[in-house]
Amino acid sequence: MPNYHHKSKIVKREEIIPDGRLKEGMIVSFRYKGGSDKSPLVLVLYNDRDKKMIEGINLNYLNLDRVTRLFEIMVEQKVKVNKDEVIEDFESDITRVQLSSFKIKDNTTPPRFYRETIKSDSIIKSAYRSYYLTKMSLLKAADIQENLLG
Repeated sequence: MPNYHHKSKIVKREEIIPDGRLKEGMIVSFRYKGGSDKSPLVLVLYNDRDKKMIEGINLNYLNLDRVTRLFEIMVEQKVKVNKDEVIEDFESDITRVQLSSFKIKDNTTPPRFYRETIKSDSIIKSAYRSYYLTKMSLLKAADIQENLLG
């Protein structure tokens, strides 16, 4: 799988995530011990606290046009993207796709997002990965470049 390393074209700013603040829908970067990508940039779809792992789309495995297409699909599917979400203990806002494992009004569930958004594009689907929290370090949440969000 190609690794494009175009983080500087996607990420406007990053902030270290305090313990326990990782949420579905965040776009995060981290150092990873294992796998072929040592510095993934991931749109988190699941945060399995029991298995201590996350699942999501590694944006490093998509070219910039396909990353843009991913956000266009979200707009078409009416998946909300909060460009300025404020998280407690964060210094400033981040970008977060409004995904929730819980039934919260106006939020899309991760299974629905996967089924309707990810599976609609085979290249995006091929960038789906799982990562163990125990192999991650320097976890940061990203604020995304506005031009990608449409």
